[in-house]
Amino acid sequence: MIARALRLIVGVALGWCVALAAAAPELTPVFAAAVVLCLVLSIWRPDAGLILITALVPAGLLLAPAPVRAAEILAWSFLAGWLLRVWRPLVDGQWPKAVILSALLFAAAALASWLTMTIDGASGISPTSLPRFVFRAIRADHLIFSSPESQTWTLLQTLAGIGVFLAALAITMTQPKVARGVGAALAASMATLSVATMVSFVQQWSTHEYAGWFLWQYVTSERFALNLADVNAAGSQYVLAGLTALGLGAFDTPRRWLWLLLLLVMVPGAWVTGSRSAGLVGAVIGALMLPAVAGWRWHARRTVLIGVATATIILLVAGGVMLAQGANAKGSAGRAMRLRGEFSETSAKMVRSAPVYGVGIGRYHARSNEFMPEELRTLYGFENAHNYFAQQAAELGLLGGALFLWFIVAPLKLAWFSTRTAERAAMGLLAGCTGYLVTCVTGHPLLVSEAALPFWIAFGTMTGASTAVGSGPGGGATQPSEATGHRGQIPSDHAWRWWTRAIAPVAVILLAVPVARAARSYTEPAMPDPQGFGDFEQAADGTRFQWTTRHGVGYVPAGSGFLLLKMRAPDVPHRRPFVVETEADGRLIDRRELPPGQWVTAEIPVRQRNALPYQRVDLRVNQAWTRQQPLGRRFTNEPLGIMLAEIRWLRAGS
Repeated sequence: MIARALRLIVGVALGWCVALAAAAPELTPVFAAAVVLCLVLSIWRPDAGLILITALVPAGLLLAPAPVRAAEILAWSFLAGWLLRVWRPLVDGQWPKAVILSALLFAAAALASWLTMTIDGASGISPTSLPRFVFRAIRADHLIFSSPESQTWTLLQTLAGIGVFLAALAITMTQPKVARGVGAALAASMATLSVATMVSFVQQWSTHEYAGWFLWQYVTSERFALNLADVNAAGSQYVLAGLTALGLGAFDTPRRWLWLLLLLVMVPGAWVTGSRSAGLVGAVIGALMLPAVAGWRWHARRTVLIGVATATIILLVAGGVMLAQGANAKGSAGRAMRLRGEFSETSAKMVRSAPVYGVGIGRYHARSNEFMPEELRTLYGFENAHNYFAQQAAELGLLGGALFLWFIVAPLKLAWFSTRTAERAAMGLLAGCTGYLVTCVTGHPLLVSEAALPFWIAFGTMTGASTAVGSGPGGGATQPSEATGHRGQIPSDHAWRWWTRAIAPVAVILLAVPVARAARSYTEPAMPDPQGFGDFEQAADGTRFQWTTRHGVGYVPAGSGFLLLKMRAPDVPHRRPFVVETEADGRLIDRRELPPGQWVTAEIPVRQRNALPYQRVDLRVNQAWTRQQPLGRRFTNEPLGIMLAEIRWLRAGS
C-alpha cells in the first residue's frame, strides 16, 4: 500500500506538470493532442505508450521548438501513465537486483549533488524555510521554459532517463516481444528524419539553382541535422537506430530486407551530420557485437549479408572522414585529436579540483572556462567535455562516476550472458546501445534529451528482454541458471549479493555527507554577491538597467522594511505577458504582470522572519527570451528575462 501510495503521488505530480504543459500556448494543438494521447495510452497499455514515445521523442524539437522540452514532456506523460496504473504492479516477477541497485544509486548520486548545490546556494534563507525553498527550486513550468539553473534541468533530465529505463525494463520483462516494437519504432523514426533531412537539403539546394559546389559542400564538409542543433548527438542517434536495425535484420528472416532498407535510408541523414569519426567507431564496435552475441546462430548466408552491409557502412563513414579532411584543413584528424586531448586535460583538471564529489551536476559547462587550455578557451569560451564518461566523473566526482559506470556495465553484462535465451530483438538493441555508448567517449549525446531518452528506452528494453524468462528465441520456456562465466547463462543475483550488500549502505552514507555538511553550514556571515543580473545597459529613454535571467538573486540587510523595484518587460514578441514573482526568505511576497514599454515601480513590504544578518530576495520571471551573444569564436543564445532599473531596500521608519 505504501508503494502504491508513492506511485500515485509521483504519478499525479508528473501528470499535473504534463497537463500544464499541454495547456500552454507554446504547444501546437497537434503536439498537445499527442501528449494527451501518450498519457491515456500509457494508462491503458504501457507497452503501446512506450513504443509511441520511442517513435516521437527523436523529433521532439520539430514537434515543439525550444524552449519547450518536447522530449521530456513525452517522457513524463508516459511515466505518469505507467505509475498511475496502481491496480497493477510495476513488474510481474522479480527485478534484476544488480541493475536496479546500480540505477538507484546513480540516481541518488545525481540527487545528492543537486541537493548539495541547492542548499549551498541558499544563503539568506532561514532554516525553517529551507525545505520549502528546496521544494520550490523545481518549478512546475520546467517542461515549457526549462529550469533556469543548469543543475536543476540536468537533474530532471537525468531522472527522466532513469525513469524511462526502469519503465522499459519492467514492461519488457513481462512482454519481451515489446523489444521488437521498440526497435522498429526507433529505426522507422530515424529513417523518417533522414528522409525529412534530405527533403530540406533539396529545398536549400534549389535556392542555389542546384549548383554543383553546394552539393559538393554538403557531401564533404557541411554539417547539418534537421532535428537537432547538436550534430554530434544526431550522429549518435543514427548509430543507435542503424545498428539496431542491422541487428534486427540479422535475426528477423521474414522482414530482413525491410530492416536493411530502413538502415540504408538512414545513411544520407547520418552522413550530413558530419559526425563521421564517432560514427566509424560506433559502426565498427557495434557491428562486431553482432557475430559475438549471435554465437551459434550464424549461418553462412546471413554472415555474408551482414558482412556486406557492415563493410558498406564502414567504407562510407571512412570515406566521409577523408573527404572532410581534404575539403577543410581545419577539420584535419591531427587537429581534432589535439583538441580532444585538450578536452581530456580540461576534464582531468576539473576532477583533480574536486575528486570525490565533483564540481556539481550540470556545472561542467559553466566551470569549464576555469580549467581550459588557452586554445580551447579562445575557440569555445565554455564547452562540455566531449566525453560523457569524463563529464560524469568531473560533475559527480569519482564516486558518482563509478556509480554511473556500474549503471552502464550491469545491464550490458546481463544482456551479454543472456544472448542465447533472450528475445532475439534484444541482440539488435545490444548492438545499437553498445555503438551509442562508444560515441559517448568522443561526445555527449546524453546531454541532449532527444538523443538521450531513445537510448535509455532502448537500454531498458534490452535489459528487460534479457531478463525475461520463458521467451527464448525458439519460443520455449527457459530458466536462468547460476552464473558460471559462460555465454547463454544469465548471472544470478547470488553472484552479486555479498558485495552489493556492502557497497549500497557505504555509497548512501558517502553521498549523504556533502548534503549534511551543506545543511549545517549553508548560511554565511558575509552577504553574498547578487546572481542572475547582467551588466548595465542604457534604454532608449536614457534609463540605466540590467537584464535579469529567469531567476535573479539579490540580498538586502536584516530587518523589516520595503523592497523597491523598478522594472519593465522587454519589447519582444511573446505569447503570454511577462509576470514577475518576488520572494523573500523563500516566501512569495509579490506577483505582478509587467506591461511592455513602460517602467513599473513597486514598493513591496517585507517583514523580517529570521535572525540572519541579511535576507535573500528572489526574482523569478515566468518566461525568457534569447539574444545572440559571442562565445569564443562562436555565438550562443543568451536567455534573458526582464529589465531591472533599480533594486533598493528601504528600512521601516526611514
